[in-house]
Amino acid sequence: MKEYNPGEVIFKEGGIPYYYRVVKGKEKLSNFTENGKEFVQNIISEGQNFVDSLLFTDKTYLINAITLESCSVLRVRYACLIYTLSSMLLYAKHYRTVCITSICCCREIYHKIFRTVLLE
Repeated sequence: MKEYNPGEVIFKEGGIPYYYRVVKGKEKLSNFTENGKEFVQNIISEGQNFVDSLLFTDKTYLINAITLESCSVLRVRYACLIYTLSSMLLYAKHYRTVCITSICCCREIYHKIFRTVLLE
């Protein structure tokens, strides 16, 4: 968990993806045009994940994340995410026959795992 002040950059375009979840506060996801004008794509609030779909690709961030107010943000590395998911597959009876790709693609199960394992 990391604390950010208003206006701080969480990540910039070209950064390496992590799993992010806003625990407290708000932030914006934006790009800058060639002439320097900011284009806000989304506002992220408490309890929301963001840019998690890039975790399962070899792409870097195409946007910036900047805090709008004081924020607490959970940041999880890809390797830790995969380790957690694979551990759950090994030990949870009802997930034993499901491959890790299926779990990651199923957003509902994916979020349930994080609420249960990482946030409690």
